[in-house]
Amino acid sequence: MAIPDWLTLSKTSGSNSDTVDITASKNDGSAREATLIIASDSLQAQINVTQESNMKRTVSLDAF
Repeated sequence: MAIPDWLTLSKTSGSNSDTVDITASKNDGSAREATLIIASDSLQAQINVTQESNMKRTVSLDAF
């Protein structure tokens, strides 16, 4: 699965207790959505990102 061009991840790989920042670029259009799957060994998390118009956000995720 590809990462949408409007989302940036601070890391795409790591180990142990890493943190991943997900940043959404400013949205000048209509609302948009993406689903990201973050996996580490046998653990997996699904992250649903929804961004309304005219918004920019950064979300930090600690390792699970």
